Amino acid sequence: MKQQTGYFVMNAAGTCKNLEDVINLCKVDDLSAILLGSVTMLKRAGNSGDVYNSTSRLGTLNSLGMNNAGFDHYASILPAMVNLAHTNEKKFGISVAAIDGIEEYIQMAEKSIRLGVDFIELNGGCPNVWDSGKQHRILTFDPISCQQLFSGMQKCMPNDANVYFKVSPISDPAYIQDLALVINEYPVITGITATNTFPNGHGRDSTGRKLISVGKGLAGVSGLSLKYISKGQVLQWHDYLLPEKEIIAAGGIDCGQDILDYGANGAVKFQIGTALFDKGLSIFGTVLAEAEQLRESYA
Repeated sequence: MKQQTGYFVMNAAGTCKNLEDVINLCKVDDLSAILLGSVTMLKRAGNSGDVYNSTSRLGTLNSLGMNNAGFDHYASILPAMVNLAHTNEKKFGISVAAIDGIEEYIQMAEKSIRLGVDFIELNGGCPNVWDSGKQHRILTFDPISCQQLFSGMQKCMPNDANVYFKVSPISDPAYIQDLALVINEYPVITGITATNTFPNGHGRDSTGRKLISVGKGLAGVSGLSLKYISKGQVLQWHDYLLPEKEIIAAGGIDCGQDILDYGANGAVKFQIGTALFDKGLSIFGTVLAEAEQLRESYA
């Protein structure tokens, strides 16, 4: 899964949910890969009400809750999706997330590889899953479960599989080092996606109404607000991961300077999510054109 020339850019999980989305993303010449998901074992309606709030000044809060049609549905159309991507000279990946135990990650990843996907993203960072008023634990912060997941993936994945672990932002630098050491133990983990949204931001409008109506108003912080955080995360992960472990940057990318910044900090691939929601498919061409212009001006 090595890009030969240019920048390897893809959509972030949450922005591609169905065959129509895949078809539309295939039309984007600047895209190197398409990422479906995040997909859970069972169908999820996602969160309802006010679940997304984006501003140019403060960034974005989202609590979408991983709405998706369930893995069995996607398994039935994955070969068609993969074929569409490959016909348009793009890689195809799936982001999977477990709700009821790490075995779900393994089952979905193993079958997805058999169905022809080029890479797997294990979503270990979504903060927006609520059941009966209780928030699910974020896998990134459960080192024992992380190790169990990586061990299970090591046993079931083929040697040439491309598997990435998507992490939450981690404020404790020592924990980044500790988790990196665990990831380094498992050759099956190709690298990481850094980062998911920052958990449990909160906001109100001028009337005092919560911007997000689900989960006490708590939501993942993304977009503009996440840029400096994620760039710092990428830099720290690059210090501790083995050189062969790839870093996919995610977090507020909406201009060419972000591509250069993340690349300078150690990222080799890039995901765009919030800016795709807010600005549409043209964001890919805009960002890459700006990155090329900046790179040429620095030469």
